[in-house]
Parts: sequence; structure tokens; C-alpha cells
Amino acid sequence: MSVTKNILTRTHDMLFVSSDPKLTAAAPLPAWATRAWLGRIPLAVRREPVIVPSFIPIRLLSPGGDEQVDAYIPREQVVTVVTPESLWWAKTWRLYAAWEHFPALALLEKLTAMLDRLEWNWGLIGQLGLSVASGCLLINENSPLQLLLRSELPFSREQAGAFYDAAGVDAGLLQIEVESPHGVFALENWLRDGQVALDGVHGPRLTATPWQAA
Repeated sequence: MSVTKNILTRTHDMLFVSSDPKLTAAAPLPAWATRAWLGRIPLAVRREPVIVPSFIPIRLLSPGGDEQVDAYIPREQVVTVVTPESLWWAKTWRLYAAWEHFPALALLEKLTAMLDRLEWNWGLIGQLGLSVASGCLLINENSPLQLLLRSELPFSREQAGAFYDAAGVDAGLLQIEVESPHGVFALENWLRDGQVALDGVHGPRLTATPWQAA
């Protein structure tokens, strides 16, 4: 398998790396971050300004998903990139019927048809996304369903609220991160407070209009 040297990655993309990855971190890597584990699980791209273009900021989850470590991987060691959207388009989670009793996966299956009808650009992220991308179980009974919605065009709080009302979701079980052209925000916070901390390239700023430039 050839290594991809000139790749473009976005936050939440999942990276499978070469058999001898050279992670760089601020502190020594934990004992569970073995070469064998790095060969099984993808690294999730973190949201961080890129200072050295040849390195990608990543987050690695432990077996079981209860610990995580932030580090950097040389770009030239990336072999395969799995996007959150590709997991959604392919409905890859349906390959893992043995996991369907977990609340996050049961909710995902319940909401899929409704989300598809909205024709928004959905992606699967978080512990469930990494589990589905790798086939390694990283979720538990308390894991939320985490979705990414990349939306160039604005939608209203009323539209988003109508979706939550129709979904009938328990608080905390569904977490949606929206990425507008100017940053990212938690959809639940926008619905609850009417404004959000929009995390953009220059840091977070409080706004009620996350699709509007500062």
C-alpha cells in the first residue's frame, strides 16, 4: 500500500498510517499507544492551526475509548484518509449488527431516514465514527451519537429546532457539530442560547449569526 504524501485533511478526518508511525507529542505517549494499536485504529484530525505543514495534529483513542492523547503525525506517513461523510454515504455502521444495542447506534439508525431527507452534508464523528471506520469497538452504553454537519449555506434555528422536536432525542445523547465557512459551533448551544462560541481560525467569538463574517 502506497503512502499518501500530498494529502488534504480536514478536522475529524480519520487517518490510517504506515506500519511504523512516528508520533510526536508534548509528553511521552501512554503505554497503550503501541505500534499494534496504531496499526488498527485511525487517528482523528484535531482542530488546530497548522504551524508545520508536514505534520498533522491528531487525537488517538485508547482501547475501549476511555482515554485519549493529542499528538502529531508526519503527513508522509498517512496511508488512507476516511472522511466522516464517507461513513454516512456508505451507511458503514450497518456492517456491525452486533453493536446495534448501543444507544448511539440505535439512535443513528432511528434518525437516518429523517437526516437523509434533509439533504444536508452529514458525517459520523467521535467514538462511533472511529469504531465504524476501523471495526474496533470504542463505544459503550454512555457514548453519545456525534455528528458533523458541514454547511456552506445558513439554516435557521427554527429548522434545527423542528428536527430535534421530530427526533425526540434525550438530552446529551445527540451531539451535532456544525461547520460554517467561518468556524464551528455546537448546534445544541445555538438552539438553547441563541448564540454560540464560534471557533474560527482566530479563536472563538460569541455570535448569534454563525454564518456571518466578523
